[in-house]
Amino acid sequence: MAAPQAQHPRQQLMTTLLLFAVVFLGMQLLFPPQQPDTRSAGEILGRMQDLAAEGKDVSLAKELPAYTRAVEKLKSDGTIDQAELDKRVLAAHTLAAHTKLKAGLYWDKVKGDQAGAQQKIMAGYTLLQPKYTAFHDSPLWESPVPVTPQLTLTETSVTPGALYGTLVDDLKVRNKSQLVFYLFPGWYLIDFLVQLTGAVPSFSYWFAALLLAIVVRAAVLPLSNKQMMHGRKMMQLQPYTKEIQEKFKDKKTGQIPMERQQAAQAEMMALYKEYGLNPLAGCGTAAVQIPFFLGIYQCMLLYKFEFTAGTFLWIRPGAHNFLGMQLAPNLGQVDHPMIILYALTMLASTMMMPVSDPATQRQQRMLGILMPIIVGVGMFFFPIPSAFVLYWVFTNILTMIQSLVIYRIPLEPLQKVATATGGVIPVQATPKNGKSNGHVDAGFFGKTGGPRKSRKKK
Repeated sequence: MAAPQAQHPRQQLMTTLLLFAVVFLGMQLLFPPQQPDTRSAGEILGRMQDLAAEGKDVSLAKELPAYTRAVEKLKSDGTIDQAELDKRVLAAHTLAAHTKLKAGLYWDKVKGDQAGAQQKIMAGYTLLQPKYTAFHDSPLWESPVPVTPQLTLTETSVTPGALYGTLVDDLKVRNKSQLVFYLFPGWYLIDFLVQLTGAVPSFSYWFAALLLAIVVRAAVLPLSNKQMMHGRKMMQLQPYTKEIQEKFKDKKTGQIPMERQQAAQAEMMALYKEYGLNPLAGCGTAAVQIPFFLGIYQCMLLYKFEFTAGTFLWIRPGAHNFLGMQLAPNLGQVDHPMIILYALTMLASTMMMPVSDPATQRQQRMLGILMPIIVGVGMFFFPIPSAFVLYWVFTNILTMIQSLVIYRIPLEPLQKVATATGGVIPVQATPKNGKSNGHVDAGFFGKTGGPRKSRKKK
């Protein structure tokens, strides 16, 4: 394992460029450029209708992007206007969603596979949900679209609104019986919190998200406190880790040569062992908390259709957009300002966390900045209910409050636990006059937190 070392700015730039090159090549391998589709919009639509009659929902869904591009080309050529483009694209999505519903009912009634049926029906809802956001208050939402009947779906035409309602009603029933981690009914957990305050649309649903955030943070409080305190203790070793790096690095290049890396790493690990600290211990406590967050995410998703009855500040019926950003009409839909608020609170809470390994402080801080950006941008492309995003906003705010409290707790002096003579690293002590001696932990406050060396008395 390579020793932690400070990179030269030029080497950092080359490392970053290399990382971007690897990511770009990986994306090219995973999503190779497609050959141009020379079929007309009418030909693709005819193919989609044939696939719908055959019940081939997967193949039909794959034709949607090609059909959309073909229709957009007609608009760019001036053959059709925007209204006709919207009508055709919405009709194609309705046909694909209806075929998914037929496939789900087939898997349920004929194959007896309820899990596969729910997956198919959810895929149909996912196809139609963005169109609900865009057209639910438009006459297009109630315009009939020709479809192929099958099983209990005997209609030969259906409106997007009626199909969307059928998908939602079916999934509502299925979600109630789903077990999170095959252990507990997640739908009923959220419903219990909502019903505590009477299921009031303007209060109970967002307040349930706050209650859930408080309960989860309380459950993981011992682990998260341990993680934060461990990070503070690790920062006390930063002056000594820097000494080790200076000892082994080449003065010309500013890097630790390959032949010295093993020795530097051994000395670094000896330092951690000497003071009884494990640089990876903070990762372990963080990993233990992951099942809590995944479980809550599943619970919120199972309840997302009921969240459509809830509102919060600007999230209310009639809301459309603000400064070009999509506003959600309820807590069950995607809301872009809420996503931005989440990214900001995530960034703030991350920057307030102490760095677990001072040797990689810069890399960890850079990752702490990039992660909110990556996650926030990703949320713009996935239909995550704003209720769940609001839950994470509350969680981040509670984490920031916890960090402020943790930073006010005095640290015990670090003891040398692996030496015969023992020893103490001087740490900050708050004098009786209340004035600090200048030692502040790394993190939100921007200091290194390194211990000051004791001066020998004359």
